Amino acid sequence: MTTRTVLVTGCSEKGAGAALAKEFHSRGHRVFATARSVSALESLAVLGINSIRLDVIAKDSIEAAVEEVTKITGGRLDILVNNAAIFSLMPFADTKLEDARQVFEANVFGVLAVTQAFLPLLMKAGGTGVVANVSSISAEMCPPWQGVYSASKAALTALGHTMRIEFAPLGVR
Repeated sequence: MTTRTVLVTGCSEKGAGAALAKEFHSRGHRVFATARSVSALESLAVLGINSIRLDVIAKDSIEAAVEEVTKITGGRLDILVNNAAIFSLMPFADTKLEDARQVFEANVFGVLAVTQAFLPLLMKAGGTGVVANVSSISAEMCPPWQGVYSASKAALTALGHTMRIEFAPLGVR
């Protein structure tokens, strides 16, 4: 088995990101688990998983994470899992515009910023780099009180389709 280097965003305890980080780690891969707060990563750090503070909507935080991963790996990343997200449960008529913007900042623009920042490292994976975006069935179902969340995940799904096409010539899937 080839050891891969994996970065997972949004790894706060008991969430899907933490579960993904543990699974990659259990398969022998070098994992970088990220969250806005390093204290949210303590249960992963004790397992030997690299813990990095990463706020996907803060440029300086993204740059610091890229710098740390570059320093540890020599500038290569095999897999980027964009999992960090903000969930919103609010009737459409009562949704504050600023709250909706925050959801899109994390769920759409954060993915764009993180992926762009780590793309040079993924391209150094020798044609085997992977970007995996965690979307939601809500992007298709659009349940009540989840309009903003559903719209953000639909936008993420569309971005993912574009990434697949545009990154293929770069050796990134």
